[in-house]
Amino acid sequence: RPQRDREAGCLFGLLTIKPHLGLLVPLVCLARRRWQAIVSAAGVTGALVGISILVFGKPSWAAYLDYLIKFQGQIQAQVSSDFLKYSATVLMAEQFLGIPKGFAYAIQIAISAAVGTVVYLAHRWPVNENQRLVVVLVGVSLVTPFGFVYDLPFLAVATVMMTREGLRTGFMPLEAFWLAATWLMPFLNVFSMERGIPVAPWLHLILFCYVVARILQTGRHERRHLTGRIAAIVAPPRGRYSPGSKPLRRSRRSTADGLLSGR
Repeated sequence: RPQRDREAGCLFGLLTIKPHLGLLVPLVCLARRRWQAIVSAAGVTGALVGISILVFGKPSWAAYLDYLIKFQGQIQAQVSSDFLKYSATVLMAEQFLGIPKGFAYAIQIAISAAVGTVVYLAHRWPVNENQRLVVVLVGVSLVTPFGFVYDLPFLAVATVMMTREGLRTGFMPLEAFWLAATWLMPFLNVFSMERGIPVAPWLHLILFCYVVARILQTGRHERRHLTGRIAAIVAPPRGRYSPGSKPLRRSRRSTADGLLSGR
């Protein structure tokens, strides 16, 4: 809500403790022109950095960045380990399958760019708020290169919201099946990884496609409804005139009666 931009920005700033889960937040704020949220998020982030420097000193940040680079290198060096059984991103699944590093990064960048574009457009088009939230929740799991099943509890929220929408308006073909599979994803992923088949990122991708289909379906319904309203306004009333005949004049009283009765 616009009146809560500052509060939302403060919460976004706190999300920087898990920065890989907030990659879509700046994009959403830019799409919706929520400048106060951006300023608040930047302010909270700067305050957290400043407090950590005051408490632990500048060397703590140097040590953190050095450890982060080494840890990332250790993750990328692993190909088939128990550690990767809990991974849930496209890049880590490609790494598990032994896809060359350059090609794997290219696929991750392409998927991230496509998802980011959809999220941006969803927050620019006349889409209902529930669909906007769901497309962000599911999109985060696809744009982040590193993440594990314990990083993705928000997918449960997206699954519940999509299930409620399906129960209200009807499920799309096989949508209920994939929603159930996504709900069980933490268990299915570990089970499948033990057999050399990562399933988590592909479940996320399928779920994201259903979200996009829902958005497009809603857009078609709204355009059809809008077209019908425009046609009703522009088109002349039927059955009132006949070819070659003069239009009949209606009295003010009959006109008013017709408007009140909805004719």
